[in-house]
Amino acid sequence: MGTGTKEAPCPLCGINMIQCPSKRCGLELAHIVCEKYFMGEPSPLSLYPSCVSCNNKCGEMCILDFLFVAGRGKQLENLLLSVHKCFVMQNRDLERGQLMMHNVINHLYGWERYKAGGGLQNDWDILHIARSLHMQQLNEEILALNTKMQQKAHELEALAKDVPKRRRPPILF
Repeated sequence: MGTGTKEAPCPLCGINMIQCPSKRCGLELAHIVCEKYFMGEPSPLSLYPSCVSCNNKCGEMCILDFLFVAGRGKQLENLLLSVHKCFVMQNRDLERGQLMMHNVINHLYGWERYKAGGGLQNDWDILHIARSLHMQQLNEEILALNTKMQQKAHELEALAKDVPKRRRPPILF
């Protein structure tokens, strides 16, 4: 990933650098769901940049579980946001309920998909975090829309002051 990129901090730990000795290679990617359980072609929804140390520590856990258990809340939120954004971009035609972050995460990494293991072990907690993140995003969007609406109202108010006032003739019965 990132062909030509030689070095970047690991987004899972923020400590180790992901290094690539060759000019032509990119960064190392870890499977979000352990390779043992993963089926299908790799995609941005199944791979995430990782240093060797984090990838090895993760073992057969889903990376989301690894981050949750390790107490790396900010990194977990970043991964949830990245996966959700990518999924929404690829599936714009789905109904709104299916695009809720917790539904996306459950669909991609939940027990229903990985009945043999490899799916989320701490699903209740992680899906709760995803739901909270999604609500936070929606609140930010609402605030931005309200601000924009107030600006437009002020613009209209300013325009209304410039409109000459005409006197209406009295209404006769």
